[in-house]
Amino acid sequence: MRRPSPRPRRDRTPCRRTLPAPAALALGLLAAGGAAAPAAAQLLPETGSGTDITIRPGDIAAGLPLNAPQWNVVPALGVQQEWTNNAVQSGGQTKASFITTVTPSLAVSGDSSRITGALNYSPTLYYYSSVAGQNYVGQNLGANAHITLFPDQMFLDVNGFAGTQALNAGVAPAGTVALNRQQTVQSYSFSATPYVTHRFGGWGTLQVGGTLSETTQGALSGSIPGTGGSNNQNLTTVQEAASFTSGENFGRFLSSVQLLAIQGSGQGAYAGSYRNTATYQAGYAITHTITALASIGYENINYGGTDPIHIQDATWSAGVKLTPNPDSTITLLYGHQDGVTAAQVNASYAPTARTHIYVNYSEGVTTSLEQLQSTLSTAQFDSQGNAFNAVTGAPLQLVNNFFGTNGAVYTARNASVTGAWDLNQDALELTVNYQQQTPFGPQTTGAVQNSGVYGSIAWQRTITDALHSSLFFQYGVNDQGSGPTLVSSHLVVVSASLTYAFSDTLIGSLQYSYTNEPFVGSGSTSSQPVNLVVLGLQKTF
Repeated sequence: MRRPSPRPRRDRTPCRRTLPAPAALALGLLAAGGAAAPAAAQLLPETGSGTDITIRPGDIAAGLPLNAPQWNVVPALGVQQEWTNNAVQSGGQTKASFITTVTPSLAVSGDSSRITGALNYSPTLYYYSSVAGQNYVGQNLGANAHITLFPDQMFLDVNGFAGTQALNAGVAPAGTVALNRQQTVQSYSFSATPYVTHRFGGWGTLQVGGTLSETTQGALSGSIPGTGGSNNQNLTTVQEAASFTSGENFGRFLSSVQLLAIQGSGQGAYAGSYRNTATYQAGYAITHTITALASIGYENINYGGTDPIHIQDATWSAGVKLTPNPDSTITLLYGHQDGVTAAQVNASYAPTARTHIYVNYSEGVTTSLEQLQSTLSTAQFDSQGNAFNAVTGAPLQLVNNFFGTNGAVYTARNASVTGAWDLNQDALELTVNYQQQTPFGPQTTGAVQNSGVYGSIAWQRTITDALHSSLFFQYGVNDQGSGPTLVSSHLVVVSASLTYAFSDTLIGSLQYSYTNEPFVGSGSTSSQPVNLVVLGLQKTF
């Protein structure tokens, strides 16, 4: 079943999952929206083996003795009948079609003495009744597991993701538009991180480990922008990491030494790529709520392909970490890392128990597959497969229709602000997201430049215990191109839906969405009004 239209997520409580040194440092990714940020922003990663996951109603372990392992397994089947006036576009002309989707799904979450994790797998079959050659199966997966191999000493973290997104930029979010085969890119990313940790009393903690990651992205039809005409790109990385973090014996002084080596292989720029860093981070707790931060280090980054890129320089940063209350952390840094000198912001602020604000800003030289790998290393998934940062609880977007795909090496500038309010019967979420991708280095294979910003409002209301409504609005502007002239497009999305629970295991839904999806041709764009009507049923077992 196509996921429902975007709405506030009520269950976004961060778990106390340890991020091992390899995962915390992987490609220096932080926070929401896949924004690249230096590893220095995560000063002194926590250590330990505890993970706290809430087991939801329907737990099959109900009735077992207290403290028994608890696992929640929920299989389901969803069927939707959709109609759109814009199943395909050709020469600016649209064609209507009914679309039938069938989605078997399996949601698993649990917590035992050795394994804690969650999995949501929901492949979707799309059948177009009036348009030939558009049928396909989209794979959707969100999974993570924390496995204790030897208590307090050796662990294994496993992460998996699969999802579809729009090939080109400026497209409405999933659930508000029907992506046909020509518009769809399938992404996969999997990683395994074994690591050992040893605590030297109050003096500090040593972590040593490695990560094997595999990430692929393939267009079902057409080529991925920035790849020189290829319909797929893949990246395999092997990482080795070690860190030593000081303990409580040093009082107000905090310090950490972190070593990271990443070897990459794949097509184009990924062939022979590597990223080696050494970083010393220091902090001083001025008060209980203010900690001064600083770091110094070295980086050696290389991309291969026909236009090799090499970055070799010193890294540094200075800033402050604020903890105004137990549910808030604000980190502000300025420095040089990932080939650029820029500010870095990672803020999770809860002014009240029902209000949360997330702010992130970052810059760095990277690629789309590297960003996906790094975001996944910090992600936790809820029972619906939605991703959020395991430490801060900030929402994460592993794929994003509005920004499309890009196969080039680029300087990424990412910024996002999200405000979430959860009231008794209403939940409201406001988001502003900005992304700029500027090709880096002497690339000549049609590297794509992309810049876009959008704002969205999502509102969900509980009318009765069985009946829920939601409204969604988004407006965005996107500029994209591979030459000196960029093509600009404007996107408007309006969506409304109702869901009704006929029983504890049967839910019906009705949704209408309108977008002015851009049609790009001959260096200009025109808006195509797109209507989507969705009627669905989902049965859980």
